[in-house]
Amino acid sequence: MTPAVLPLYNQPAHLIRRAQQRFAALFNERLGHTTLTAPQMSVLIVVLQNENLEQKGVAAAAVLDPMTVSDIIRRLERKGLLRRDRSDRSPRGHLISLTDEGQALMKEIQPTLDAIQEELLSDLSQEEQRLFLTLLSRVARVKNNFTAGLEP
Repeated sequence: MTPAVLPLYNQPAHLIRRAQQRFAALFNERLGHTTLTAPQMSVLIVVLQNENLEQKGVAAAAVLDPMTVSDIIRRLERKGLLRRDRSDRSPRGHLISLTDEGQALMKEIQPTLDAIQEELLSDLSQEEQRLFLTLLSRVARVKNNFTAGLEP
């Protein structure tokens, strides 16, 4: 006997993947000219919102693997968007900050980032958006200052 399988459109993994594809399409359509990837944008947003974090703090705040963040920071540094300065807090640590060019780019694209998020959630009421983000954060097992503010 064949085991019962949820219809594809009721499978969380499929729906999460589809939502990611929708985001990727919007991101590439509206911000593709920046040549930035979504993970690079995540790092830029974390650095914008948290001045002078060490690299490991950027990784934790972005909920990305530290080695991946190290590579992203190197790439963004080469693009002139980030800079690393020696940290007084630890012998091997570096403080990560936006360059003037990085700050200008973030200021320029912030309205587009907001519009993408708005469009992704446009079919939901304000209350549904809060609930969706709270539940999705739980599913993704993301715990940080941002998600703490979403708790109902």
